Amino acid sequence: MQRELPRTLQSLNSSFQQNVNIEDYEIILIENESDQLLDKQHLKSLYPNLHYYLNTTNPASPAYAMNIGLQHAKGDTVVFCIDGARLLSPGIVRGILNAAHLNEQFVVATHAYHLGDEPQNQSVPSGRYSKPIEDKLLEQISWPEAGYRLFEISVFALSSAAGWFGAIAESNCIALPRKSAIEMGGYDEQFVTLGGGYTNLDFYARAQKLERHQLVYLLGEGTFHQVHGGVATNRDDTPHEAYRQEYQALRGEPFKTTPLPEDVKYLGSINTSARKFLIESIINTNV
Repeated sequence: MQRELPRTLQSLNSSFQQNVNIEDYEIILIENESDQLLDKQHLKSLYPNLHYYLNTTNPASPAYAMNIGLQHAKGDTVVFCIDGARLLSPGIVRGILNAAHLNEQFVVATHAYHLGDEPQNQSVPSGRYSKPIEDKLLEQISWPEAGYRLFEISVFALSSAAGWFGAIAESNCIALPRKSAIEMGGYDEQFVTLGGGYTNLDFYARAQKLERHQLVYLLGEGTFHQVHGGVATNRDDTPHEAYRQEYQALRGEPFKTTPLPEDVKYLGSINTSARKFLIESIINTNV
C-alpha cells in the first residue's frame, strides 16, 4: 500500500482531524513483513504521535496485527481500522472522544464508503474503476484540503448499504474501551483465510453483544476505501464460500448481520457534502 497508506495516515493527522490536538490520541501502525517495507523513521518524523510495529509472523489474516495494536495501545479508548487503505473523514477522532465522554461503556461504529460511483466490488473487476481514475477524483475535490468532499465522490460500501439508520455488517473504524476489547479477546486469530475472512464482521458482532455497552453511530462521518487490489473488495475471485464455511465452523451458525438495537444513539453533524447519504438512508429504511 505504498500509494494508499500515506493518504490514510494524512487523514489521521491532527492537522486534518478537526477539533483535536496531537496529544489527544496516538496512531499505531502495524506493518506485515514484506520486501517493500515502509520507511518508519520518515513516518515518525511526519507523525510524532505514531508508533510503528512490524508483524514478522506475516499471516494471511490481519487479526494478528490488530491484536498487536491492542497490546501496545496506551489510551483508555481503542479504535480499530483494519484496512490501511481507508481515508477517514475529518470529525471521526473528535466524535469518538465525545462518545467516550458521554458514556463509559460504549461501542462507536462508523459507516463505510467506496470511492467511485459504485461499490468497488463491482466497478474494479469490470474495469470501470482504477487507481488513475481515483487519483483524478481526489484531485477534483481538492483532497485533503476539503476533507468532507469525499462524500461527493463515493457510495455506500455493500456492508453499509442499509444506510445510517439501518444495521451494518461491519465497521472499518470501530471504537470501544480498551478494557472491553481486551475482555473480548481482541480479534479472533482463528480466522485464517486470505484477508482474514469474516474476522472484522465477527469482531463487530461480538462488540455489539457486550453487556451494558451503548452502540453509537457517528452521523456524517465515515471511512472511504481506496482501490488497492484488496482480496475482499477489488477482485473477482474473492473466496466468499471459504469465508462462509470458516465462520460456520468457528461459530456453529451462518453469519448474520446483528439487528440494530432500538436504543442506538446518533452523534455528530451532517456536512453539506454528505446530505445525499441522509436522503438515501431515509429511503432505505423508511424512516
